Amino acid sequence: MAGRGGRGEALLKFLEQKQKLLGGGDGAEQKLQEPDPLPTGRGPVVEVLGRGARLIQLLSEKDKVMEREDGEQAVRMVPMGRAALLASFIEKDRTKQTNGLSNTINSIVKPMSKMSTENTESTSKPQEEEKPPVIMKGEKGTRVEVSANYIDIKIDPNQGIFEYLVQFEPDVEARKMRFSLMNDLVYAIGDTRSFDGSVLYLPFKLKEDKYAFDCTHPGDGSDVKVKITYKRKHIMDGHVHFYNVLFRRIMKMLNFVQIQRNHFIPSAAHPFPQHKLEVWPGYATVIEAYEGGLKLCVHSTTRVLRTQTVLQRISEIQRGAGGEWRMAAWNEFIGSSILTRYNNKIYRVDDIEFSKNPLSTFENNEGKMISFKDYYQQRYSLEIRDNRQPLLLSKMKRKDQVVMSVCLIPEFCYLTGLTDDMRNDFRVMKDLGAVSKLDANERQRALKTFINNIRDNEKASKLLNDWGLRIDNTPLRLEGRVADHETIFFGQNKEVPLNADPNWNRQCTSYHMLNVVDLNHWFIVHTQNDSQCVNEFVMKFIEFAGKMGMRVQQPNLIPLPNDRSESYLKALKSNITDHTRLVVVVFRSARDDMYSAVKKLCCVERPVASQVILSKTISSSKNTSKTNSCVQKIALQINCKLGGALWSIKVPFKNAMICGIDTYHDAKGDGKSVGAFVCSLNSALTRWFSLVTIQTKGEELIEGLRTSLYSSLKKYYEINKTYPNTIVIFRDGVGDGQLGHVISFEIEQLKNVMPNISPDYSPELAVIICQKRINTRIYSALRGCQFGNPMPGTILDHSITRRNLYDFFLVSQHVREGTVTPTHYIVAYNSSRLKPDHIQRLTYKMCHLYYNWPGTIRVPAPCQYAHKLAYLVGQNIHKEPSKSLQDKLFYL
Repeated sequence: MAGRGGRGEALLKFLEQKQKLLGGGDGAEQKLQEPDPLPTGRGPVVEVLGRGARLIQLLSEKDKVMEREDGEQAVRMVPMGRAALLASFIEKDRTKQTNGLSNTINSIVKPMSKMSTENTESTSKPQEEEKPPVIMKGEKGTRVEVSANYIDIKIDPNQGIFEYLVQFEPDVEARKMRFSLMNDLVYAIGDTRSFDGSVLYLPFKLKEDKYAFDCTHPGDGSDVKVKITYKRKHIMDGHVHFYNVLFRRIMKMLNFVQIQRNHFIPSAAHPFPQHKLEVWPGYATVIEAYEGGLKLCVHSTTRVLRTQTVLQRISEIQRGAGGEWRMAAWNEFIGSSILTRYNNKIYRVDDIEFSKNPLSTFENNEGKMISFKDYYQQRYSLEIRDNRQPLLLSKMKRKDQVVMSVCLIPEFCYLTGLTDDMRNDFRVMKDLGAVSKLDANERQRALKTFINNIRDNEKASKLLNDWGLRIDNTPLRLEGRVADHETIFFGQNKEVPLNADPNWNRQCTSYHMLNVVDLNHWFIVHTQNDSQCVNEFVMKFIEFAGKMGMRVQQPNLIPLPNDRSESYLKALKSNITDHTRLVVVVFRSARDDMYSAVKKLCCVERPVASQVILSKTISSSKNTSKTNSCVQKIALQINCKLGGALWSIKVPFKNAMICGIDTYHDAKGDGKSVGAFVCSLNSALTRWFSLVTIQTKGEELIEGLRTSLYSSLKKYYEINKTYPNTIVIFRDGVGDGQLGHVISFEIEQLKNVMPNISPDYSPELAVIICQKRINTRIYSALRGCQFGNPMPGTILDHSITRRNLYDFFLVSQHVREGTVTPTHYIVAYNSSRLKPDHIQRLTYKMCHLYYNWPGTIRVPAPCQYAHKLAYLVGQNIHKEPSKSLQDKLFYL
């Protein structure tokens, strides 16, 4: 065996091999950059000693060295012992080596005598065991081949993410100084690492668990001891955040611009100057631990930006609104998102500071007063031209939960998104749809292009390789299932078996409705100018309603001399009686204030079913067939608002209550939230009971939901003379960040309602979370390399489902343009006997029961009813509706 001389000889051989490998390379060096911080934890300080032999192994693993952050060259030490041999080798080959290799050797010589380890008891955490994935698969349905916008990520089994605690003695407070000190230790830890100021992550495990290094403070030259202690190797779930941070660095290498969580390519923008818009293409990426392993989800997305600044829009408002321009501007901008192109950041407008302008001053970080005009000039080299413009205020919550206010200059802020007028403009939507509504084949091509861009980028590929990661060349191909088609039941025992396009629009307007409520004691309020179209509407309404089984009496027509809100409200209050079953209000134009006033009166003050119609909707002067279709749909809505039912499906079990929950958050007002709770009252799932709870900002929603569940159970008992044996709750409006709260707290509170009904009442309960805003896309694999939208009823419950959750994806609706978006369902709690097949099939069935659409929808019907109710209350009436309306779908 070789003694100490053998180690020196081994080091000499290593450097000789390194010389041959480098062969006059460029010797490029790189500074350690500050990455996005990762979660940290502090542990005890352990003083350790080390062995020089480890140096050879580290050098063989990591062959690139970073220079110090301050850019100074390493100072050569006076060689002694093995160092003398090394120095002699350096002198012999100085003329043969490049500057890069010389710097590498110099940086090795300096700290060799300063590294030490000590054989003390290890303080590392035991390596966490990888938990097996949650597998909850169904079996029923037709097997189909599908593809998804996911890419497999393989991890080198010899690598991973190894966490080390880094401590400084004496403590070094400045993060920049800490990073500089870590740059000096590249000879020991390699150049591929991530450091957040106190925790170090490496793609390999060092030989020893503890190291101590004697270093020099880069600022004052004092001695600093840097101690590195091994903590643990991360399991798959534990390092997902780290890999996402890593991928953000890759997106930057590919010249993407990050806006919020997505990345875009401004240079590839699609301009639409005729609409003052441009569309930025981009990608939404996320790495997650799934049932089938680590995967990257890549979603092709777009961002609609306006080429008009906020200042330009304010000028337009000033010209149009006159003396009321401040209020008009406040109403338009509050709650909206704007983009500042000098840093490509999105801000939410929370207020407008009309009392301030660019010449106003504030205290900067150095404690000096500076004007906004000078600040933007110094910080961004931007010159403000209009010194009289007001300032936009945005409130941002930092990572430490401290709320800070940012003042923005309208001149530099660009509007984002579309206005209601733009959404209603057919030409605008058609032009935007040409670049934003990608079909399945276009999305798959975009995904493959993205993969190739990563592989073709030398820096991105190296970063992945250094961390032991490899991405597959092609998107995933999987086996899905398609649920059996449903049958729709109408009145007079009519049945409609569905096919691959679940739409029964023609039948629902020609067959009798399932449960019909005849209409009498109703009146219509309208302006005198709309008298003709109202008379035509009444004739058609009575005709079409009769074909659907509803008998309708002639209404009382109430013409108004003008279209002022006061005139409508006065007419309604004068004519609503205890016998009134329905009021119809015809507006000449869409006005939110008038609509809100009418709905507040009819839902709260004088509760009665109400229908608001625009006169252009029922005017047959242009398109008779379209007008007829509108009148038919109005008849269907009115039957629901009176307590009737349109159709039903076959329900697999009896004595079950199906519920839906959704929330509405007020973006412009006082921050109140509205929670809506809707539940079924009969076994056919055609009668619904609706409740609302309103919370102030910061108040827990669960208090209102618990009361709603209790009241719903009491109502169910009132109708059925028994409590339900099974309760299934579909909970919408829950993002990933709220999952933990819902699972650990909200569900427990809902379970606590049962003992309040009766001490021995213990029904089966299932709580299913619905997520619509997801990036997952599922495609049907066609012949060759072609793809299309999957059939409605397609279920995917494996491979791309969350590793530690009971979840599945369901495509329930049919789309004719673009790509269909599945809905993600998470079974957060299940004490019932319902198996995966039962829950999946029930979920799909419930997507057939939304009476405002004669087809399947994206979420179960009670969730969509809850959404409509929460929106009406939060947007228009701002109060709890009358209890007399709770057992009717008055909000359709």
